[in-house]
Amino acid sequence: MHLVLVGIDINQNQMKMLKKNKCILFLFGAIMVSISSYGAAPSITLATGSDSFNEVKVIFSEAVDSATGGNASNYKLSGGLTISGANVEAAPNDNTVILQTSQQSVGTEYTVTVNNVQDLSGNAIEAGSTMEFSSFIWQEGVVLHKFWQFDETPNLETLQNDPRFPDNPTSVTLEPYWEYGPGGSNESGGNYGNQLVGYFVPPADGNYIFFTNSDDPSNLYLSTDDDPTNKLLIAQETGWSNARSWVSVGGGSNVDDKRSDLFWESEWPTYDIKLDAGNRYYLESIHTEGGGGDSVAATVIRTSDPDPQDGDAPTLTGALIGTYLDPNVAAIPIKQ
Repeated sequence: MHLVLVGIDINQNQMKMLKKNKCILFLFGAIMVSISSYGAAPSITLATGSDSFNEVKVIFSEAVDSATGGNASNYKLSGGLTISGANVEAAPNDNTVILQTSQQSVGTEYTVTVNNVQDLSGNAIEAGSTMEFSSFIWQEGVVLHKFWQFDETPNLETLQNDPRFPDNPTSVTLEPYWEYGPGGSNESGGNYGNQLVGYFVPPADGNYIFFTNSDDPSNLYLSTDDDPTNKLLIAQETGWSNARSWVSVGGGSNVDDKRSDLFWESEWPTYDIKLDAGNRYYLESIHTEGGGGDSVAATVIRTSDPDPQDGDAPTLTGALIGTYLDPNVAAIPIKQ
């Protein structure tokens, strides 16, 4: 311990300098006592992979500074994984670092080791700090549903521009059918946006037709493979329809736009969507709701099959769908 005689009237720059030099300050009249080691050092509270299998999220006990937290050389991963970059998220999430990694294997245990990362007061993490985690696992028969509550009616643009989207929803559930509300219900809330994300696994090679249905508007996207960044708009509800109304509309929509083979603004290169059996194709519904009835759903048929009938449950269920889940966090409830 050492004593520092300073005036009571300390300015902001002096305070910052004392904090930078790791001092805790106690004011006694005209004498300020400084004790070395300002605050506790950061520690790792959680590490987790991602559904892209090329990122690792490291969460610390407190905010970390961008210079040391964003230095990729301060991190190492087991299992032969390499790290190409590190980024500290913006406040108030600046206790989180996203690592860009080489391709992870599904459902594999890894260990992240951290050195030299400092908090905002300059305290460094204990040398050789580690945390074990598992990469994401495949879960057949469910789709991930993310829900964002709003104070006022959102639209698709405001939902996607909201700072909580897509990683910080109000709630998350697993749905056994590609739909929300559960069981084809037509009243599950108001002033919200939601997203159904998962994968379609074709049972056979061939051409497929996808249908979307919602109250209020929604977009349906399909990727050319399992990579979400390759998703293309294939169907759309611009107004509203009652729950499970595949071949009719309520108001403000064009029934042709709700099916992938007739939607003239489709981003798919052909109206026939040819897919290969057993491959996983990323699929996404995004939807917003104001008031009154509300729902969002999608279904699929082979081109040789008859059209679905209004009221039919989605065919996107069971072995035809699945999603990747994070085994490092608490279990997600299944709604239906």
